[in-house]
Amino acid sequence: MKIQAAKKFYEKFQLGKVYFISKGTLKVANKQFKSVQNDYELTLNENSKVEEASNEATFITRTKFNFVLIDHLGLYVNSRELVAIIGVVQNVSPTMSIRRKIHNETIPKRDITIADETKKTIVVSLWNDLTTNVRQELLDIFDKSPIVAIKSLKVREFQGVSLSTLRKSVVVINPETPESN
Repeated sequence: MKIQAAKKFYEKFQLGKVYFISKGTLKVANKQFKSVQNDYELTLNENSKVEEASNEATFITRTKFNFVLIDHLGLYVNSRELVAIIGVVQNVSPTMSIRRKIHNETIPKRDITIADETKKTIVVSLWNDLTTNVRQELLDIFDKSPIVAIKSLKVREFQGVSLSTLRKSVVVINPETPESN
């Protein structure tokens, strides 16, 4: 039942838009099994209705970040907890194709190197759509030392500590946050 709802609504939702949702289930979030810190969770089913609130005066909250310094990422290696980081882009690599063992499919990957306020650097692997969506914008402003904030990153140990985006990762270039100043 949840899989059918996920397929039905996946393409409909877009970051930064507001929606009217009905016939869903709202309950207190069980934070023990979640990688986000929301107080509530909304579950949709195949009978749920979702409409974009395009003609309404709406208030959209900005993406909230809880940044982790690069020095502290070791605490999160192979943890279920996801992290957010912010830093100045030092390098943007070309896109490469990686063949996954599962389903033997090829997916695009691009690495970016960022430095945070501690002057430490880390490689962040961008996967799938983020390789192309983020690439051009970063390349267009690379000479201006862009700042990038990335939310929902998986911390792994691969040739040291590394970060990887997930489907739900959010990348904001030159965010309006106190940390970016």
